[in-house]
Amino acid sequence: MHVNKKIIYVSHDAHFHGAQLLSLHTIKALKENFDYSVAIISIGSGILIPDFQKYGPVYCLEQGYQTEEKVELLIKDLLSQNFTLAICSTVISGDIVALLARHNIKVVSLIHELPHLIQQYSAEGKAKNIAEFAYKVVFPSQYVYEKFRTITELDPQKCHILPQGLFNHNPYKNNITKARNELRKRLNLPLDSKIILGVGFADYRKGIDLFSLISYSVRKTHKDIHFIWVGRTDVQFLNTLPPKYKAHFTLVDPTPDIGLYNAGADLYLLTSREDPFPNVVLEALDAKL
Repeated sequence: MHVNKKIIYVSHDAHFHGAQLLSLHTIKALKENFDYSVAIISIGSGILIPDFQKYGPVYCLEQGYQTEEKVELLIKDLLSQNFTLAICSTVISGDIVALLARHNIKVVSLIHELPHLIQQYSAEGKAKNIAEFAYKVVFPSQYVYEKFRTITELDPQKCHILPQGLFNHNPYKNNITKARNELRKRLNLPLDSKIILGVGFADYRKGIDLFSLISYSVRKTHKDIHFIWVGRTDVQFLNTLPPKYKAHFTLVDPTPDIGLYNAGADLYLLTSREDPFPNVVLEALDAKL
């Protein structure tokens, strides 16, 4: 039996965040482990575009396909090349789900969002498109599935719950002592200091304000405890925080060496107001943090 080994993968953009990194590693697995030819559609741009391009052609919609007509022409072109299956990541890709399905391309949608974020981005219509047009819808947990159903009606028969698992191997997980020493040297901290870690996009949803408040409260009496946040920042929101709070934690730019931070810290502090199935927590647990 001949199996068509061609697939379209749609990412909502290519920024250095959890869902996009999961997309990158899924695309890599499709190419290297399952021998698929992958055509990659990125709705927005981002620094991961060159990484996506290692595994297939990338079509960035905001850089050349700004109208629905142009997107439809792209889909027709891919269909003519026998791309008849697609994976679409996140609710934000909901409009593309509808376009693909209208051209008889079977779509598997991966849902990563909870209601607050869907409403924040006015993406209820995109969620409804997924519910109507996706062939299958995959959720990382029962909780995310149930919350999605508060946004739109959804046929349970097309839904599956599959936790995404880990895609990063932590080279330090079996050598915690080495990681602790290396991390403190990198941060210019005493070797006996305690580190409390946060990871992700530092904004309101991820609770960087709560992280800063806790750091301020703790460090009033425990100067040997250091709060470290690794990730990009919502500068506008960060500027609304009182200076006395911001003075008590350290921001570190995103790094591929996040395993060192997970293995070398003493505690992971999750301050997210809403977080469906965060990779950062899975990685912290994997390092026994």
